[in-house]
Amino acid sequence: MSSTHSHRSVALAAGVATLSAVVAASIGLGGAASAAPALDLRPHTVYTSTNSATGNQVLELRSRGGRLTQVAAVSTGGKGTGGGLGSQGAVVLDGDRLFTVDAGSNDVAVFAVRGDGDLRLLDRAPSGGLTPVSLSVHGDIVAVLNAGDESVTTLRVHGSNLEPVAGSHQVLAGAGGAEVSFDRSGRRVVVTEKATSDLVVLPVRHGVLGSPVVSPSEGVTPFGFAIDRHDHVIVTNANGGAAGASSVSSYSIGHDGALHAVSAAVPTTQTAACWLAVSTDGRFAYDTNAGSGTISRYAIGHDGSITLVDAVAASPGAGPVDLVATPDSLFTLNGGSHTISLHAIAADGSLAAVTAVAVPVGATGLAAG
Repeated sequence: MSSTHSHRSVALAAGVATLSAVVAASIGLGGAASAAPALDLRPHTVYTSTNSATGNQVLELRSRGGRLTQVAAVSTGGKGTGGGLGSQGAVVLDGDRLFTVDAGSNDVAVFAVRGDGDLRLLDRAPSGGLTPVSLSVHGDIVAVLNAGDESVTTLRVHGSNLEPVAGSHQVLAGAGGAEVSFDRSGRRVVVTEKATSDLVVLPVRHGVLGSPVVSPSEGVTPFGFAIDRHDHVIVTNANGGAAGASSVSSYSIGHDGALHAVSAAVPTTQTAACWLAVSTDGRFAYDTNAGSGTISRYAIGHDGSITLVDAVAASPGAGPVDLVATPDSLFTLNGGSHTISLHAIAADGSLAAVTAVAVPVGATGLAAG
């Protein structure tokens, strides 16, 4: 590693430490769940994990008529860490299967999702690394980001079982992995590394990972991201948690795996932008600002360019972290108020607060169907 890159890494690591302090402070603010009159929203099932160190569970919640209630808690058979994972993608819904990381026992659990949204544990398998924090699914292949040894591995779904893909373990040169996600073709996975401000693309062939291609981020502390319907990668930049200094960037992926900026770093004017979701119609990106307790909204152009529409589109609760969009609803996991909140998405992409429900301290990851 060059001296310049070493100095850059140290400075960025300090920024990440500042970010952690900002997020921790926001999470300590607390807050009460709120409710609004019921709206004509579609029914949804929402999932999060407890991440408990004594036994991880997936919580199942139902959204009906503007009301959000917990209906079940199903054991993964593994363990969490008892604290935040600093990642996006800890829980993933893929059709009739749901996957979650067990970061404390270094494994991945897969559930069958029944017609009513109820879960049945199918299998649990080693993640292939240490402290899995994020995963992504394409077809029968599961890509896993392991923060403990800075690696990416793959598993294959075979019937009801999870099996490691032989020879598919890639150690990353950077640090602070925050999210892994397949592109739309399933032939590449993208990883954000918040401590070294790098973006990594790894080719995937028959489930086996190839050598990583590293591109520098346009913003400091790249964290959560989403890939839009045209394969643009839209990434939050928490900027070490510096007050009012966060931004969002968008990229295209070159044939060689390098990322090319479309919109370099568009400010949120908010603090600690970390998690991001794209609306199901592909028109908008929403990011949570953990330090500000807000959600920002961006318009997405056909070319992947992004424009800030609302610096504060909503204020869901203290320390908003993960979020997930359905055609009519945006669900947000709020680490400070220990709630999951529901906002209705209007035709123009604007948000209206509906309700919130309490979840355990330490809940991590969010998925909805």
